Amino acid sequence: MNASCFLTLLVYVICQASSNAYIINFHRHGLDFHRQSKLDDRDMSTCQLVAGTNEGLVPSPPMGWISSERFGCNTDCVNYPEDCISEHLVKTTVDAIFNGDLRTAGFRYVILGDCWQNRSRGPDGILRPDPKRFPLGMKDLADYVHKRGMKLGISIDLGNETLNGYPGCLGHYHRDAETLTGWGVDMVYAAANSLHESHDLNTAYPSMAQELKESGRDIVYGCEWPLNLIAKGMQVNYTVITKTCQLYRTHKDMLDSWGSLEEAVKFYADRARAVRNYSRPGHWHDPGPLLVGDYGLSANQEKIQLATWIVMTSPLLVSADLRHLPPVARQLILNKETLNLANDPLFCMGYEVTLRGQVHVWKKSILPAGSFALLLMYFNISGGPTKFSVKLQDIGFTGAAAYNLTDVFSGNSMGTYKPWYTLDCEVEPTGAVFLKAVAIP
Repeated sequence: MNASCFLTLLVYVICQASSNAYIINFHRHGLDFHRQSKLDDRDMSTCQLVAGTNEGLVPSPPMGWISSERFGCNTDCVNYPEDCISEHLVKTTVDAIFNGDLRTAGFRYVILGDCWQNRSRGPDGILRPDPKRFPLGMKDLADYVHKRGMKLGISIDLGNETLNGYPGCLGHYHRDAETLTGWGVDMVYAAANSLHESHDLNTAYPSMAQELKESGRDIVYGCEWPLNLIAKGMQVNYTVITKTCQLYRTHKDMLDSWGSLEEAVKFYADRARAVRNYSRPGHWHDPGPLLVGDYGLSANQEKIQLATWIVMTSPLLVSADLRHLPPVARQLILNKETLNLANDPLFCMGYEVTLRGQVHVWKKSILPAGSFALLLMYFNISGGPTKFSVKLQDIGFTGAAAYNLTDVFSGNSMGTYKPWYTLDCEVEPTGAVFLKAVAIP
């Protein structure tokens, strides 16, 4: 059992006090819940404005597979024929998705990271895949993917070369957009590793976006534009970025380790409020690949990542070997309750509401109106479980008469809680408690 929670009933006394005393009382505990309540009201109205819309090419956060973390830049098909970046890897992964439960659950995108290219362009200047690893070409690969009801994504670089030294698109944006369109690509994910000036970055990403838009094919455009700017200490204009890109990255690539995941979650805890009003149907904040089913995380840590990504209403792009996905990982990503929350039609990006010791508390608004997903994470890596108690009203559960709580991972009902009830939980080291709180009017 990874976590447990129970209800503590306390006598509730209505006190007459000034608003200043109310704020000071909570400031004493390091939290300003009065201010948080106002944010919840504003954010809920914002989410209601976009609920039910069908904006753009990605009305909901895309789900699928990406090669980048698990398979990296492995081009050695002699010694690693099953794991090298190749058409065989893509086709066998597509088969694993198509023949299993992943496709019916909504996992539709298969995305190649770097290193699919040949080391040089063709004599005519056309971008081309490595002929040994992709002997039938990208058009054939896209057709294979499409025949199975899925979509093909490809990573490119807007500078002179990719991170691993393959040809970039600088000076070829129009030609490369035509090439990608001709292949039948459905998603293009653009980096800009060799562009260093804000002017160059702020010119390159919109330029490629315009070329793709005019190509005659609907292509989802993902970009690392804000990541590039943040890494260089430059100003980020999320209004412009979200008008340009359907997906956008703000943090560096994930590594398959707890340290990398912990760093990422803390990074998003600091920045989620800055981007959450720009994450909406058609435009999604992308925190990077899911490591569920890979080698570096424990089962508890995989739950932390999946739950955090769901609370942030993010794309769920798994970077693991889906052909040999461990049963525990498969069960986790196909969990009915997690999938329902991942596709909650309110599509409201959640955020961290408080940090107490090493327990991080996140929540997001969901439907029906006034309901929430609540996530508790304990980041200590040693020792035993920790106990955590909180009144629901102290973390913004104030808009309903009561809430029906469900443990998301187990599906077990936890009963009915009123706002002044105390939730007592036990969370394991690098573990999570993930709850759904459905409002009762």
